[in-house]
Amino acid sequence: MRFTDLAELSLDLIDLYRERFAASATELADAAPNSRLAWNQGYHYRYHDDGQLFTAVSDGGIFSRPHFCLPLGELTVDALLPVIKSMEEIFKAESWPLCSMFIDEKFKPLYELAAERLDYFIEWDYNDDFTDYVYDAAKLRSLSGKRYRTKRNHINQFLRDFPAVEYRPLSAEMAEQALQLVLDWGENKDVDPDNMRESDYLPIKYLFTNFAELNLKGGAIYLGDLLLAFAIGSQTREDIAVIHFEKANPNLENIYAVINRWVAEEAFPEVKEINREEDMGIEGMRLAKESYHPLKRLRKYRANFIKKCCAKEYRAQKSLSEVK
Repeated sequence: MRFTDLAELSLDLIDLYRERFAASATELADAAPNSRLAWNQGYHYRYHDDGQLFTAVSDGGIFSRPHFCLPLGELTVDALLPVIKSMEEIFKAESWPLCSMFIDEKFKPLYELAAERLDYFIEWDYNDDFTDYVYDAAKLRSLSGKRYRTKRNHINQFLRDFPAVEYRPLSAEMAEQALQLVLDWGENKDVDPDNMRESDYLPIKYLFTNFAELNLKGGAIYLGDLLLAFAIGSQTREDIAVIHFEKANPNLENIYAVINRWVAEEAFPEVKEINREEDMGIEGMRLAKESYHPLKRLRKYRANFIKKCCAKEYRAQKSLSEVK
């Protein structure tokens, strides 16, 4: 089987994807249905489903190397084994090294056991820039205590500066203004909106285009008829939400503190945890995410499968490349 023999990942598969995701134990935002579909334009995903596990497979797209994602469903060693065998066939046909990405830390032992049975060892890669930040949702809503005093001050200052602003639930009808805000934000940062390595304009456009089908939630800040900021997210579990994107007028100080709190209060009032995704190694974003005191950070790993018979040669080549 070749990569192109697999069917393309598309919105038509949303019900199946949601079913497999609901049965899985992954907490990563990348695996959430709306995240994967929104960024699919950059990953070129196709899929393999054996009736138990749903596996997204990428040729690498513009972001990465060829890989298969953490299979979604009730994941056990016995269930993972046939998936790896299928991926082995596809990757061999394409002359790709066998690689799996977006793996929760808790699934590493399971991968190790499956690899052992198939005569592989795994070299694990991890990059802290892509670790998810997860917050106590109640604390984001209340911002109570000394730790959040600065946040409360920022919000109060903004409301003093703009007393007429109001919160509105996000809707598809806001797409034109929201997308223009993204374009304006990108122009301020001097990024190309059509380059997904620089801009999230296209993923955001996808979400607004399919707003109803994806059951999206979020909120926006308006001053009269002018949209100043918005955040778009999903409730991925009964008690967990993911904020996919958050954008605001770059000229308005303190507005991010306001949209952050209002969306937590109004769009996701019942959830216990909010995943605000990764910082991508951007220092300003990292400082902002850390300033909200995350409850936990979710590490995600890449598994490089190396046949045991080739281990000595692989390690020698790796040592040589590191020397160079």
